[in-house]
Amino acid sequence: MMSRQNDTAGSMAPQRIAQGQALAELFAEKLIAISLDRLPERTRDVALDDLIDAAGLCVAARQSDYIAALMRGWDGDGPCTAIGHARGFDAAGAALINGTAIHLSLIHI
Repeated sequence: MMSRQNDTAGSMAPQRIAQGQALAELFAEKLIAISLDRLPERTRDVALDDLIDAAGLCVAARQSDYIAALMRGWDGDGPCTAIGHARGFDAAGAALINGTAIHLSLIHI
């Protein structure tokens, strides 16, 4: 499978996904390689604003019935954060809780 790789000049060059590598793993590798100081100022500002908004939505939803139900029903503990909660979750649990909080907060709060 082919994907695109961002090089230092910002162009997109094809990159082959390694055998057995998930596309999400390749995506994660590219994300962690991004340096904020190398992004254009406007891009950095929008990204940081979006992260602040997402965290705020998670905090706003932390005591909602739907987040409480997800937390009760998830048995995978781990080192990952569900924003606004003391309990640690596995990666899937934290992603589910945070993602649900962000998306449903836009509808219900």
